[in-house]
Amino acid sequence: MEIGFQNVVRNFYFDNESEYRVEVIDTWEMAIKEAGVFKGKFTVELSGKEYMAIRIRNIKPQM
Repeated sequence: MEIGFQNVVRNFYFDNESEYRVEVIDTWEMAIKEAGVFKGKFTVELSGKEYMAIRIRNIKPQM
C-alpha cells in the first residue's frame, strides 16, 4: 500500500482592481514556486505536504 499526499486548494478574494503576486513556499524542499499574478477571486493549489505556505504580495501597494 502506497501512502501519498492529496492536493489541497485554497480560495482567496481580494479587491478586483489590485494585482497580487502569489508564491507557494515548500519548507521541506526549501523552495519557492511562482504561482502567478491574480486579482479578485482566485484559487491556489498546494501539494498535500505538511508545512506548505502561501506568500501573497500586492504588486503596486497603495500609498
